[in-house]
Amino acid sequence: MGTDYLHLLDRRRAEIIIHATESELAALVDATTGITRPHVWQEYWDSNKEASVKFLPHTSATDRLRVMIAEGKAIEAIKDELLRELCIGGWLYLDYWGCYAEVFECVDPPGAITWEAFTEPMRAPEKSREPGGAQGTYLLTNDNVDSIIRSLDKHRSEVEIMNDEDIARLKSWRDFCRKFSGFCVLYQIDF
Repeated sequence: MGTDYLHLLDRRRAEIIIHATESELAALVDATTGITRPHVWQEYWDSNKEASVKFLPHTSATDRLRVMIAEGKAIEAIKDELLRELCIGGWLYLDYWGCYAEVFECVDPPGAITWEAFTEPMRAPEKSREPGGAQGTYLLTNDNVDSIIRSLDKHRSEVEIMNDEDIARLKSWRDFCRKFSGFCVLYQIDF
């Protein structure tokens, strides 16, 4: 068993991706792609060439999406990639004293949403996840994050993986999520 970790999630943007139509996805990608920033959809798999092919820089988001779908990429997979690329940021390894087993006693954190439940609306009914097939990823509540921080503070002299800067960063994430309700801390159990 490895070390669990945390991310910061732009939940507001994630919900847009989950519920968006193809044209809305292209508009979102246009809104997040600046002149000097690389495009989110930089390449696609060309089944005839059996290779990844880079898009030309001036290719519109709509055309990029159309090509990826024509090449057989499922909209669910496209949305999964967009969630990772546009909504999940930051990275903190979590010390044992802040982990799921210690803080939540190996039960779902109270009020937290599983990743599967959160992303369910973008999945085709025939691809719905089986109950109990959880990946161990949770959208935490601010109270869940408070519980993690309390445990880390209580066991500060025993903390080995996280340092003071990491704990301060987690506290800043919690405060940020309190102020901006469109964000939350994402917890991933490392099985």
